[in-house]
Amino acid sequence: MSTSRLFTLVLVVQPTRVLLGMKKRGFGAGLWNGFGGKVQLGESIEEAARRELLEESGLTVDTLQKMGRITFEFVGNSELMDVHIFRADEFHGEPTESEGRVSAASLWKSPGERTKSLPAICSSSASLAKANMREERLRRELRFELL
Repeated sequence: MSTSRLFTLVLVVQPTRVLLGMKKRGFGAGLWNGFGGKVQLGESIEEAARRELLEESGLTVDTLQKMGRITFEFVGNSELMDVHIFRADEFHGEPTESEGRVSAASLWKSPGERTKSLPAICSSSASLAKANMREERLRRELRFELL
């Protein structure tokens, strides 16, 4: 029987660009993605999304819009990864670099713009998240729930 672990992913989006950070260490090191991580005990999914965004980018938001959910597992690990995806169109503060992630104003990327290791910016949050996953390591198809 599979267990499930909750994660968050926040994409900070403006009309012509999206803010991404490059992971410095751990899973996905060297890859670009939104901001997020594990939901801690006693924390709601949205509280975790806000905390991770602040810790990884230095930004706060008044409103998070739930965009979807991705559930997957890796080969050799029966634990399901349950990732809740949020979008933030407005924020407070300036993007800053964190211990685990490079994040700076220069990392605002326009749709279609490419940078080394940066996938094409996709119009849907789920497509961007899927582009950052290494699908060949997945045991089964990604399951998307777009809201």
